[in-house]
Amino acid sequence: MKQFDDEGRGYLAALCSALALALTGICIRYLYTKYQIDPLILAFWRNALLVAALFFILELSYPKLVEISSKDLCRVLGFGLVLALFNYLWTLSVTINGAAIATFLVYSSVPLTTVLGWLILGEKPPAGMFPAICCSVLGCLLISGAWSAADVSLSPGGIIAGIGSGGCFAIYSLIGRFSRQRGMNAWTFMLYCFGSAAFFLLISEVALLGASGAPFRPMAAFFSLGGALSGWSLLFFLAVGPTLLGYGLYTLSLGYLPSGIVNLISTLEPPFAAVLAYLLLGELLSLLQVLGAALIIGAVLILRLIRPAPTLRLRLKHRVVHHSG
Repeated sequence: MKQFDDEGRGYLAALCSALALALTGICIRYLYTKYQIDPLILAFWRNALLVAALFFILELSYPKLVEISSKDLCRVLGFGLVLALFNYLWTLSVTINGAAIATFLVYSSVPLTTVLGWLILGEKPPAGMFPAICCSVLGCLLISGAWSAADVSLSPGGIIAGIGSGGCFAIYSLIGRFSRQRGMNAWTFMLYCFGSAAFFLLISEVALLGASGAPFRPMAAFFSLGGALSGWSLLFFLAVGPTLLGYGLYTLSLGYLPSGIVNLISTLEPPFAAVLAYLLLGELLSLLQVLGAALIIGAVLILRLIRPAPTLRLRLKHRVVHHSG
């Protein structure tokens, strides 16, 4: 019964994560289109505001979760470099390719996460994982509209940014799973991982500004939104709303389910984003996009009907108990 409850918690957290993250692409695209904010600076502020809000919440309500061992701190600082690269490539992909295409390209990480989870963490995929992955990737292709060359225009840089973001997301999933297996709290992991990512993004942008040959005005660049209260408000909402909840719940779910399964469940983000686009922007879905959404939902249902190998689940449980002891 406990295993079933843990699976239920994992699925619920992953589903809520996908719903929250569905808003990120819409917000990023709007900020870039309306305010022409630099993708690296946008990624920095997204992380920095998230860390500030999360630190305030934890320090006020759960101060013990702010504490971290020196060993875990060194490890998480390294993880932050991967997250910084993912944040930048994802933001760049959204600005170049649009939210829909960027979302499809980032979910090229699903099969990669499954394979790496098997090879590195010993998470052997259950029997129905392969058809579920096929349904999910095909569904993302259809719902994004990437199948129609007449409707999209991809540049080499956009493709590299999109596929690169998918690879980084796969690594982030494995890192999150690895940390959760060793008993690290999901919110503590997020606080320090996103904090170090914000630091790496900051020094990267300052270095790029210094090497650009233009007058070195970092303050002007980082505060390019100026007095645009609506822009700052949307940026703050992006950080403490869909990003904090989305990644926090995603990391939380990695404590209950294998990384490949959690990543596949997160492909529900495009159908959720399509529904939100309809409700907020009045955008309608084509028949093929509806079919794509149905395939993704079907993939998640396949996952819910299958179970990971019992030996794997016992081994993961043993690792967590051994670490916490």
